[in-house]
Amino acid sequence: MGTATVKLAEHFGVARLILVGRDADRLDRVAGLAGDIPAGVVALDELPENWSTDGTLTRRLRELAPEGAHAVIDFIPEGPALGQTMASMATGGTLVHMGGNSTPLTLPPIALMMHCWRFVSTRAYTRQDATDVLRLLATGALTADELITHRFPLTEALKAVDAIQQRVDDPMWMTVINP
Repeated sequence: MGTATVKLAEHFGVARLILVGRDADRLDRVAGLAGDIPAGVVALDELPENWSTDGTLTRRLRELAPEGAHAVIDFIPEGPALGQTMASMATGGTLVHMGGNSTPLTLPPIALMMHCWRFVSTRAYTRQDATDVLRLLATGALTADELITHRFPLTEALKAVDAIQQRVDDPMWMTVINP
């Protein structure tokens, strides 16, 4: 989902991206999907060891966007990055969480109130989202081929599921199982 979001950004008026993830090499490859949109990266594996407790991620994001991010789409499945990313948002910013992170937020609710931050969680997309993406695909404005990194025949479906769960090959963005 994260790679598709980066690829779609230019079609939805995004002017700048800052990608946050665990691995610098993977982030650099994903940034290549941004097209003409400038994309900065912050790799958690390049931050100091104590980044999770000292606010380093928030400070690093504020260095890249001093005015704060207007919107954040979060796919990180665990850990304190969610709270630190939210703390780097601009007043009135919106965070959309899709990562299923169960780590408690350390931000007090008054921080959300004072900064007018919105926290939206979702597990899917709307009918309009699907219509918009299908239109982009139909017109050729968007191609999904560069997002599909692995293809398996139906006879290797179990192998495909295992590879997806283990992430044995990097990058593994989207996997297709052909009948």
